Amino acid sequence: MSQVAFKAPEFQEMNDTHGFIPRDPADLFDEYMEKSKLPELHGVSQHVVTALVNRIGHSSLDIANVARDLNLSKRTLQRHLKHQSTSFSEIRDQVRKHYAVDYLLMQNRRIDDIYTALDFSDRTSLTNAFRRWMGLSPSAFRKLFRDYV
Repeated sequence: MSQVAFKAPEFQEMNDTHGFIPRDPADLFDEYMEKSKLPELHGVSQHVVTALVNRIGHSSLDIANVARDLNLSKRTLQRHLKHQSTSFSEIRDQVRKHYAVDYLLMQNRRIDDIYTALDFSDRTSLTNAFRRWMGLSPSAFRKLFRDYV
């Protein structure tokens, strides 16, 4: 079994004369906000983003339901996305990341509400995904950046 290494956010950068210096938290915040933007896609990929956004908070975010929303079979949707060099899970991750950050910082929603709205099976699944996306747990991310919104 391979182990996954989580990359912590870079709060310091190298300075040739003085070693490490702290990074400006406002710059780091801007980088995270840029990283969490909704993807700007075209064609079927953009239709998937729209369908996912319409489902957030009230419907399942699984591929079968999104394909049905688009009047496609699951397999046809997968083929279209592969032709555009992406996958359903990649797009869904990008949409979830955007809304997770929005719900944490802008709307100050509880983590239990967020995992439900974003159709994660449990709180741990959200926390693991958020760490993969941002290098921090949702609660640590909120504490670090709540003063910048």
